Amino acid sequence: MKITNYAITFYVLALFSCSSSKKLKEHRALLKEYAFCSCFEHATNDANYFSEKDINLSVYADISGYNRSVFRPIDGVARQFADNIKPSEIPDHENKKSIMLHCFMFYHSKLLDSLIKSMDKDFNYTKGW
Repeated sequence: MKITNYAITFYVLALFSCSSSKKLKEHRALLKEYAFCSCFEHATNDANYFSEKDINLSVYADISGYNRSVFRPIDGVARQFADNIKPSEIPDHENKKSIMLHCFMFYHSKLLDSLIKSMDKDFNYTKGW
């Protein structure tokens, strides 16, 4: 009987652990998507568009399972990255920037991954979708 109780307890804990781990990964992905949007907003220098017509940053903040305090550091790193996007040196590109490409590079960076993993302590398993 004791073995059965231990087995059931172990199974329930393992199931909860897998479920929690999956939820954390999903919400980390939301933070990465938020970071991409923030990079794009800073790189385009068009705050009016993002404040008047696009609500993505607010939606990500609302549906994430993180405390609001995590978004300021993400915005700061996204701004630094965006500020370093230089115009193309290829003459046919007419001194334009490849903003989307660079923001995707930021999205896939180890820098962003480690920043977001450091925010696990601010994740609330009962908040978000």
